[in-house]
Amino acid sequence: MMEQRLQDDAFWYFLFRSSNKQIYDNRIEYILDLMQRRGRDSEFYHTFNGFKSEFDKTGGEAEAVWKQVKDYFMTLEEWYEDRELYHYIGFLIEYDEDINDLCAKSKRYNKDDFRKYIDGRIRNRVKDCDLDDLSFNDEAKARKVLLLFNILTIVETSKSEMRFPFNRYKTDNWDIEHICSQTDKMLRSNNERRRWAKDLLRFFGSDTIKEWTDVVEKLKKMSQPDSDINDEEFAKLQEEVIRKYGNSDIEDRDDISNLALLDAETNRSYGNAIFPVKRMYIIDNDRCGKFVPIATKNVFLKYY
Repeated sequence: MMEQRLQDDAFWYFLFRSSNKQIYDNRIEYILDLMQRRGRDSEFYHTFNGFKSEFDKTGGEAEAVWKQVKDYFMTLEEWYEDRELYHYIGFLIEYDEDINDLCAKSKRYNKDDFRKYIDGRIRNRVKDCDLDDLSFNDEAKARKVLLLFNILTIVETSKSEMRFPFNRYKTDNWDIEHICSQTDKMLRSNNERRRWAKDLLRFFGSDTIKEWTDVVEKLKKMSQPDSDINDEEFAKLQEEVIRKYGNSDIEDRDDISNLALLDAETNRSYGNAIFPVKRMYIIDNDRCGKFVPIATKNVFLKYY
């Protein structure tokens, strides 16, 4: 039953941090390794010898040792079933919190004190992240803060049954994405320019602005497979689009306020697109069931 439970990726990736490169065909081995504090440099029989030692101490009472395993596993299940602890502990585990220490504290403290302890551990994990100074250049810190922001956003919607899917977060590749791009960046290759033109044509397909007929015609020509796009012509068109749909009022585009978590595939598919085009991609992803972190979805759907 334990192994079957661990084969559920939602439960497994709640416990298994993405930095752990060990492969477990039988996932219960991970629980046994945790209990015996097996490390990356431990010798091959480390876990076996640890349990052998405990077995000997009990005078050969296998049931007593097995009960420790069951109790340990039940603690992990209790965390998983508790919506708040699931999110907070899931975050801590991803950022290298010692699971054995958490288990020990959960037995020592009552529920309220344990939650206060967890709260303190989270604060400790982000104490070096100054939001006023955090930027795209601090990728590790920005990723940590954005993950926590997404988790807290879900926790605070207490009437929802939604849970942050650690399995999706830990198995997909994620980028720190600019919400509003560096739109003044000149696209150099014809392939980039054609893709930019095609994306805009999709966007204008639902736009009924009559005075943009001329722009649409230019985009159609640029989107053709063999089109050779003149630098000056493209620069003028890009400037015109950015003037209407860009976000020139954002002073620091690398600031944390202009960053979001986005899967790498989507981020790299739309390149240096303007905000409305990015929004179109996010809506498409959400519509087809692709995981979009809730805060990313909120900002692109203009909830904030």
